[in-house]
Amino acid sequence: MLQSQVLGVGPQVGFIFPIGGTQGYLNLKAYGEFAGADRPTDWNAWLTFVISPAATTPATPPCSTITK
Repeated sequence: MLQSQVLGVGPQVGFIFPIGGTQGYLNLKAYGEFAGADRPTDWNAWLTFVISPAATTPATPPCSTITK
């Protein structure tokens, strides 16, 4: 049985943007494979799109006073 190996390096970029009362996330990821042993080398890329509830703004914690 042959064992294959490959190295891969590449960029990734993502954007978060509002869509009405929700938020969208678009991500593009790609990498080039090189130094392949017992397998072909090439480029791989994929695009991800997600819609999720918008992030909530954290409430401000109450102020505390310290007296001496």
